[in-house]
Amino acid sequence: MCQGNTLPPIFVESIKYLDEKGMEEVGLFRVAGDQGEIQELEAAFKQTASGEGVMESNSAILTVPNMASLLKLWLRNLTTSLIPEASYEAMMQYANSPADFSEKVRRREQKAVRVMRRCASLTNPTRRFGTRSRAGRAATTSL
Repeated sequence: MCQGNTLPPIFVESIKYLDEKGMEEVGLFRVAGDQGEIQELEAAFKQTASGEGVMESNSAILTVPNMASLLKLWLRNLTTSLIPEASYEAMMQYANSPADFSEKVRRREQKAVRVMRRCASLTNPTRRFGTRSRAGRAATTSL
């Protein structure tokens, strides 16, 4: 997944693209991209270890839905789950609880925005992402 302290290019480039072009997009992770184009992008990233030139050589198929779908595909294919197995049951109970649902959704949306800010800051450690950045303006209905 990561070699040393570097993040995989597919992750870095997806986050950069979405930070630049997708933060105000309604349905950011809900609108599906074109399957063939997503597979083409995934194959291009797999062909080069550095990811160099992938974005430029595939500019015709770079769309917000394609890049969001590519990122989701990459996250789904991780060998280690982002949610630890020991926490899975508690997470499912939390997600399925009807009590205070709107408050939970609001908090989840705030966390999603914080995660996107953090991901964006990982791709560019010299840049700070505050509330005035594109990540800070992300439409919570998109997450």
